[in-house]
Amino acid sequence: MNNNLKKANLIIYLQSLLQFQGFIGPVIFIFYTKYMGLNTSQYLFCDSLLFLIMSVCEVPSGLISDYVGRKKMLIISQLFICLGMMILLFVPSYTGAVIVSIIYGIFGALQSGNSESILYEIYEKHNNIKYYENIQSKSRSVGFIFSIVYAVISGYVIEYNLALPVILDLIVCIILLIFTIILLDDSNYSKKEIIILANKKDIHNVIYIILVVSILFSCSRVMFSFYQPTLNAAKFPVVFMGYASAIYSLITAGSAFFYKRMRELMTTRKMYILIISFQLLTGIGMVFVKNYFVIIFIFIQQFQRGLMGTFLYMQVNRYINSKNRNRVSLMSIMYCIISIFTGISLYVTSIITKNIGFQNAILCYVIFINLLLVLSIVLFVQKDRQNKLIRYDIGG
Repeated sequence: MNNNLKKANLIIYLQSLLQFQGFIGPVIFIFYTKYMGLNTSQYLFCDSLLFLIMSVCEVPSGLISDYVGRKKMLIISQLFICLGMMILLFVPSYTGAVIVSIIYGIFGALQSGNSESILYEIYEKHNNIKYYENIQSKSRSVGFIFSIVYAVISGYVIEYNLALPVILDLIVCIILLIFTIILLDDSNYSKKEIIILANKKDIHNVIYIILVVSILFSCSRVMFSFYQPTLNAAKFPVVFMGYASAIYSLITAGSAFFYKRMRELMTTRKMYILIISFQLLTGIGMVFVKNYFVIIFIFIQQFQRGLMGTFLYMQVNRYINSKNRNRVSLMSIMYCIISIFTGISLYVTSIITKNIGFQNAILCYVIFINLLLVLSIVLFVQKDRQNKLIRYDIGG
């Protein structure tokens, strides 16, 4: 096997093993409230700031990487993310948390896609795209196993020392940075082809389904930010936070595994009804159930998350002509809208939490987001029935 391919194989597996925020992610709310000194409102604000900055930076990130160089941009971004972790450790305050959200928002967006692009082109150059798909699949399985290990360990680690999860994540990030510098080869890269921007006709055809899908994806991510504060309010032990995160991964993977079978049994309309019903049920449960049983509703949403990923992406792609070269720019519109919805939602809930409490903030969010979802669905169905939208994939 070619030496570049061996290096590429190794970096793919290392990326699955050395996961960003593997230790702190499952217990991040505990870290921010007990070590950084934030309250729930401030925690949600920092999360909202991260998404809003990412939404702004995602669009020009590819152009900046083209100008600076993809590997250079990846290394610079990883260095700043390491700096962010150091700030968390040495500036344990609300100000420190805000600074880190800004750093993660900017450089998280700037590094996204660079490693994948480099690796794809290495395998493409050696006519090994099928092998690349295979090794990506295997590495995801490895990553899934290690994410469960990280999650279980994190609960014990933070009980031993509040700062230790971030210290371990910093070590992991530095190791990955070193391997990125040594193993990732971008020497054959010269210049990407010019990005084809979407025209008004293409945008009009896909924007209505994008609104529906973006609201569903955004709601799923916002509710995810509510998990740890909800479990904390229900007096779950800190150690259980890690186990809960591991269970989330298992449930999501399980529902994704059964997706194909469920898709064969259910029409597109029934899948939408199931996904939206699970979302509504989760919201109601997290608002009104204030004891240990609230975990059941969180598990329901994790099952929904596993089902809806592939399904919703397919729905968007059905309204994009496969012959168009602007698919990337159309999908980037969706990613940007998801980030904007998520950032604004978390920001508003942080303000409501500050004034009338966390449970009331969830209630307001659940009511608002589901009303917005209904309106977006009505608008989409109306346009579809008027034959103003072209569906290029008529299956399902």
